[in-house]
Amino acid sequence: MHDSKLIQLASTLSVAELRQFEEFCRSPLFNKQEVLARFAALIRREAPDFQSSALERESLFAELFPGEPFHLQKLFDHGSYLLKLLERFLAVAEFLQAPQAEDTRTLTQLRTRGQHALFRRRLREAAQKLEKSTLRDENWFRQSFELASESEAFHAQVTQENQRSLDDNLAAKAESLDDYYLASRLKLACEMVNRSNVIGGKFDLTFLNGILLLYQAHQTRLAAIPAIQIYYIILQTLLHPGNRENYRLLLSQLDEQASLFTPAEARAMYQYALNYCIRQINSGHPDFLGEVFELYKKQLETGLMLENGRLSQWDFKNIVSAALRMGEIDWTENFIRDYLEFLEPDLQENAFAYNQAQLEYQRNNFGEVLRLLQRVEFTDIFYQLGTRSTLLRTFYELEEWESLRSHLSAFRIFLDRTRKMSDYQRKIHKNLLSFTRKLLRLRENALQLSQSRLMQEVSDLLKALEKGQDTANLAWLREKTQDLISG
Repeated sequence: MHDSKLIQLASTLSVAELRQFEEFCRSPLFNKQEVLARFAALIRREAPDFQSSALERESLFAELFPGEPFHLQKLFDHGSYLLKLLERFLAVAEFLQAPQAEDTRTLTQLRTRGQHALFRRRLREAAQKLEKSTLRDENWFRQSFELASESEAFHAQVTQENQRSLDDNLAAKAESLDDYYLASRLKLACEMVNRSNVIGGKFDLTFLNGILLLYQAHQTRLAAIPAIQIYYIILQTLLHPGNRENYRLLLSQLDEQASLFTPAEARAMYQYALNYCIRQINSGHPDFLGEVFELYKKQLETGLMLENGRLSQWDFKNIVSAALRMGEIDWTENFIRDYLEFLEPDLQENAFAYNQAQLEYQRNNFGEVLRLLQRVEFTDIFYQLGTRSTLLRTFYELEEWESLRSHLSAFRIFLDRTRKMSDYQRKIHKNLLSFTRKLLRLRENALQLSQSRLMQEVSDLLKALEKGQDTANLAWLREKTQDLISG
């Protein structure tokens, strides 16, 4: 049973959730089989490792069915029953964490059972609770629509209500639906356009014109709704990247309104801002490097970078990269020291070795870079590519030309043979290798060239680099090429 679906799902539960699940199984409302309640207690007892012999099939059966001969199918059946109970427990727990959903379903029951006074009181309380909520995301508008729907349905069946009241409720329902639809559609449109830009996703975007016309027709009212206005601005940054005013407007809105959304959604909004900056950098606007760093700092300060108290290893890596590109050596050292513990424990050693190596590279401690990179485990293609790129630059800085040539050849074979990378990643790193070879040849021939010929060769390479925007470590290549005549 160690590798069963039941154990796999149970291993995701917290200590509190395991206790609640056992209590759930002991409730006759959800479970009437006493053996399943004992099974749940056993699962809780064996957490979090789930590796003891008590979970061996024979031992487990003996504990659940003492005195009975071993019957494998019976064990499997009860494992399936408990898995279904666990799935139901998770659904109930999710429902209880969404009080608005409970309000809507309670209103439906009160209305259909003809409990008018109770319905009015519960509707009033639910509307007040919704209005007091600090969130104003798309779910808020969905809940608003659901309450308006219940109100309209109630007034439609209560004949003594006057026609004006019925009309007002129907109008409120229509407006709530419009707001929910537009907020959801704009959010979806942003994701579709973004995927088209990043990975070339093929989507039918003909609906965009209708969405934009709808927004523009009611702009005065809709611009005051953050869940609509922010995604409208994000969409403008995606459709018109050359207009920096949209980006500035997005930052202003996020500063003022991010707290109206869940942390997960606010992070996603900031990611759109980061993606805009990255596109600008890739288009030859290095002034956006500072913007990237400031966006990361803002999210660290507000706690948005943490999800369930943890920091992604890739966010950690990207923050280090952004800070070092801004020359923030001391800040980076403090960040690595202070935030390493927020990574998953089994990822911390690898993340430290890789990111500390990047810091030591900026300090010109190239021997330490080599020592640290030897400790990096290639758990992901990005660690592989980052490590190989850093080694390339380190061998160059150390003037270990034979090691560099050997590394270039091995790196090329790796790019040709490895399939677990995007075409874009393969392209930019192959361009890095190509330009590095040209740089190396030019450096080797520099002493044999006249000053004017050297200047021309360097100028030609710089022009080629200027055209080769899709190249990893482009700034480093430019710097080292320029050094051939200024160093």
